[in-house]
Amino acid sequence: MDCARALDQFDISMRYPDSLPGITPGQAYGKPDAARAIACAEAIFDGCREWLLSVDKIMSVHENLQRHSRESGNPVIRGILDARAGGHDDLGNGHD
Repeated sequence: MDCARALDQFDISMRYPDSLPGITPGQAYGKPDAARAIACAEAIFDGCREWLLSVDKIMSVHENLQRHSRESGNPVIRGILDARAGGHDDLGNGHD
């Protein structure tokens, strides 16, 4: 969250130069600010990449379960997939 706030300050002042009364963004920020902005952008990018990879792994497991269910006709796996598709866990409770 700190990185998002740090990047916000640059977005506002770069997009609206008159938000810095009497000075330009080039006068307001220096190399340390740029280095922090780059580090924050990289941290946010890395976090997004990790999240997307975890989603990809979950989808891969789900696809493998579906394929295995179709190929083997395993009723347990089919039941799990059917319950998830219907919005219920194995106890019949709704989930979102």
